[in-house]
Amino acid sequence: MRFGQALDDVFKYGHTMRRECWNDELHVGYRLPDGRSDLTTGYFYVKCDDVTAPYIPDALDMTAHDWVVDE
Repeated sequence: MRFGQALDDVFKYGHTMRRECWNDELHVGYRLPDGRSDLTTGYFYVKCDDVTAPYIPDALDMTAHDWVVDE
């Protein structure tokens, strides 16, 4: 599916998503800041095993058609 379609599920249902060409353990999600965060707006993150880091999609990811949603 396209990036925007996958994002719809991430925003609406709190699912994560990944590209089919990525490692099965790598997932992208979206979070709203909580009381422990210095951030004041929502942000994308990428998670692999026990490591979570900020994620900024690039042009290749945003134009890809191989996104899948993890429910």
